[in-house]
This record gives sequence, structure tokens and C-alpha cells, in this order.
Amino acid sequence: MIQTLNQQTVIKTNRLIVISFTLFGLLLAVSVGLMLQINDLNSTLNVEKQETLVHSASNTQSAGNFSTVIAPRAFQYSGYLMVYGTSTTDNAWVKLEYWVNGKLYSFTQTLGTQGELFFALPKTDSAAVYTGNLNPTDEAATTLTIIYNY
Repeated sequence: MIQTLNQQTVIKTNRLIVISFTLFGLLLAVSVGLMLQINDLNSTLNVEKQETLVHSASNTQSAGNFSTVIAPRAFQYSGYLMVYGTSTTDNAWVKLEYWVNGKLYSFTQTLGTQGELFFALPKTDSAAVYTGNLNPTDEAATTLTIIYNY
């Protein structure tokens, strides 16, 4: 009888140990998942993330015209765009246009034959990037890389 009680006690103890380890593993997995989410949020709040939107995209604009580099899209987080580019004309420009709460904002910077431009970017409903050529007689070939930092 004592041996049967001891066996039952051992079985119950083993079950409790298995349940304890299972719960510990579950809590550990949940806490690791939460830490990853917290780290991801901190990276976003500190503008430590990057996304290459366009890499060495080439466009040719006829005299006085422009082309779309990034089609309209929403940006979920505030941050900034870094634009690296070259052009065959010193009259090349880059424009960022975005909509926030129904209002259009537009910012243009001169690229010239080579440049590095920065555009502040809030959370947007829609935004687009254009490149253009102010040269009145000659076409221009422009190559851009655009990185979104958020």
C-alpha cells in the first residue's frame, strides 16, 4: 500500500514538473516575443530603421519635363528621405509631394549633376517623388537612390 501511494505521489510530482516546465517555456516565449516588439518599437521611435525605396533608378526627361520616381504611396511612420543622385544636367531637381489630412505639401530641391538631398517626411496619407529637368533645350538622364529612414 505504501509503495502504491509512493508511485502515485511520484506520478503526480512528475506531472507537476512537466506542467511547470511547460508553463515556464510558454512564459519565456511570450516574454521574448514582447521584448522583440518593444525593441522594434524603440527602433522606430529613434528613427533607426531604413527601407531602400529605389536603388539606382534611371530616368530620362526631355527638355523642361519631369518623371515619377516613386508612385504615390502612404508612409506609416514619420522620418525622412535620403536621395542620392546624378544627372547629365546641372538643372536637375527632385520634388517630394505628400498629402496629410487632406492638405498637399510640396518641396523641391536642386540636384544638379550630383547631390545628396534630405526631405523631412511626416506620416502621410499619400506621397510621391518626382525628378525633373529645367534645361530648356536638352534632355537629361537622372539616376536616383532613395532611402526611407523611420
